[in-house]
Amino acid sequence: MAHSHRLPASFVWRHHEDCYVCEKCAATASSLLHVSELIVYELPELHDPVLAIALGGVTDASGVTIGMFKFLQDTFETKEIAAIDPESFYNFARYRPLTNFDADGQLQIRWPEITFLITKTSNERDLILATGVEPNYKWNRAAHAFTTIAETIGCQTIVALSSFAGAIPHSRPFPVTELTAENAFAERYGMGLLPIEQPSGFLKYLTEALRPSVNELFSFEVEVPHYLPEPPNPKATQALLQAIEDQLELDLSSGLLNTNIAAWEQNVANAIDQDMESISYVKELEEQFDDETVTANAQHDFVLDVENYLRTYTDETGDSNDR
Repeated sequence: MAHSHRLPASFVWRHHEDCYVCEKCAATASSLLHVSELIVYELPELHDPVLAIALGGVTDASGVTIGMFKFLQDTFETKEIAAIDPESFYNFARYRPLTNFDADGQLQIRWPEITFLITKTSNERDLILATGVEPNYKWNRAAHAFTTIAETIGCQTIVALSSFAGAIPHSRPFPVTELTAENAFAERYGMGLLPIEQPSGFLKYLTEALRPSVNELFSFEVEVPHYLPEPPNPKATQALLQAIEDQLELDLSSGLLNTNIAAWEQNVANAIDQDMESISYVKELEEQFDDETVTANAQHDFVLDVENYLRTYTDETGDSNDR
């Protein structure tokens, strides 16, 4: 394993008694020591970093967000810079550790955990990936670990990624709901506002906990066909990647998935063609999707017409509602 910088043994979990603090980490150690679950390997200097969060569990239908991170790890050079000790946060009877043998034949145990990785892309901004399994316990403590890492690396932009199963056909574009926490950003990026009240999972709780610490907080959620629950789903992966590329002006090489998407769509079509009931159901979803798209476009055009009329009226008369 390559050399890594870690904080003192008293700071990290029990498997790292031999750890030490190096000069590079010493300056930031004092701000992190109170978060006993954090394991910090290295704290590189970052340029205007974006922290993207994807957690397996109820907010990751078809394993889309974890699949997106796997694509980024396979496409770009990544390096783990920190992790959260799983001991306090998981029910290991539900999320069991995985075992395998390394190249030397030694048994290894891989625990469910949350890791933070820096991704080496061609973008001016650095991209940090936070990925793992949604914790079962102590959400407040887990969220505090996220907040501490974000503040320590100087991250002011956070994107929470998720997916849900809906009544959408595989043959149509997968819609991505793009939300933000602030009115100003909603207007600038053409997004909706994050809802104040809704059933909350850890990812929603985490974004609320992070909100006071950052300038830009976004939520991108892609809808996937409910009849295709198993990963991979490269089409949904690309939809999320393109949302990040478009809104944050990052190049994440989403076009590399085009070949995989074509093969995936063909395989799904071949499977559905074996059953007339499935063919009929998908056709029904397609018609419903097309009708809703036409209605939504008409509503959007109507709103733009009204806004343009009011803007023209205000310019011509000098009238304003701000009185």
